[in-house]
Amino acid sequence: MSDKSRKASLARLVAAVPGSAPDGREPRAFMLEWLSAFAPDMTYRDAKAYCLPRLMYKNHLWHAFSFEKTDFCAGESAMESAIGAFTGKCLLYFEDGGLLLAVEDGSVLTPELLSGFSNVIAATGDMKKTYVYTGEENTGPYYKEV
Repeated sequence: MSDKSRKASLARLVAAVPGSAPDGREPRAFMLEWLSAFAPDMTYRDAKAYCLPRLMYKNHLWHAFSFEKTDFCAGESAMESAIGAFTGKCLLYFEDGGLLLAVEDGSVLTPELLSGFSNVIAATGDMKKTYVYTGEENTGPYYKEV
């Protein structure tokens, strides 16, 4: 499957995700961008099975990390890597509610702040860095820089 075809298929899968960010970016577009940036070698089948919301399953984007479908830092290493990593405009995605927010000053997105939520993903506006806090014991947090 070509990359263009893969993206189109993924777009159809997440078409039902509601809401939009203040900057006009839709949550479904964010999901596709995030997977393309941070799990570029993940197959369409794996993305569908592990990461994207489906009728019967509440999948999470961070399953790209937990099922080891891409490289990443985890645990203390992830927290240390995320300190000071976010500057400028960033995106904050709350998976459970499908809420995507634009954050003008990414420096406020610290591991300590994000640990107050569950299933939250922070990413730089250029999709070069991401930090994921799952809220689940023995799973994450995760950090990746591309």
